[in-house]
Amino acid sequence: MKCKTTFHTLLLLHAIFFLSINVNAQDRSLTNLEPFQPQFLSFDAVLNLTGTMVNKNGVDENGLLYPYWSKGIVNFNNGKQLREVELQFNLVKNELYFNNNNRPNRFADSVKTFFIVDTSNGVSRVATFNNGYPGWGEQTRNTYYLVLTSGPSLHLLKYIVKKKREVYEYGSASKTVYDLEEEMVVYDVKNNSIKRIRNTTASLTKALPDHAAIIQQFLKDRKGKQLTDAEIMEITRQINMKPA
Repeated sequence: MKCKTTFHTLLLLHAIFFLSINVNAQDRSLTNLEPFQPQFLSFDAVLNLTGTMVNKNGVDENGLLYPYWSKGIVNFNNGKQLREVELQFNLVKNELYFNNNNRPNRFADSVKTFFIVDTSNGVSRVATFNNGYPGWGEQTRNTYYLVLTSGPSLHLLKYIVKKKREVYEYGSASKTVYDLEEEMVVYDVKNNSIKRIRNTTASLTKALPDHAAIIQQFLKDRKGKQLTDAEIMEITRQINMKPA
């Protein structure tokens, strides 16, 4: 199970790296992300937003997107923006933390969007997370999704979670393992609706009947019913480029 979980984690990081290429191609300067939002002018102002400490022992790094503090940018629902902050994202609880004297803190003010940057291998990889989408299943409007691509018609998103469980083996102590799970969803801007999709032609067409012509045109010379994430991202981009 550990090998399987590690493999899925590598796939997730690969997907985020692929996404970062797209983000950096559009805007290679992190300081220019969402530039219209006002910044906090001092760290004292940031401390005034401090919510609660997570716990005295911190957070189990196995449940995090990255097991270390990463630079990022946070956009709040009140219109302000925080830059040059260190962030961690808890995939078990779907919670965002910022570094307050090397201790994880939750923000008191509600967050709209955050960008988290991994530079561990000398390459900036940017992951964008949004919330505010309609609830579905156990997810609420406060749930953060990884944004694969977005535009005026559709947002292609992934809900990423790590589920913790205890594994017991005869004659030895139990150990905690984390299983990584992903669900792709598409948000229809016009209808304010969100639907789960799978990596198949049938699932995508069923979820987006109004855009069936674009989907079929994209797939006309393609064999097989399975779709890659990259193909679904490209179809979504083509739909978003279509005049309203």
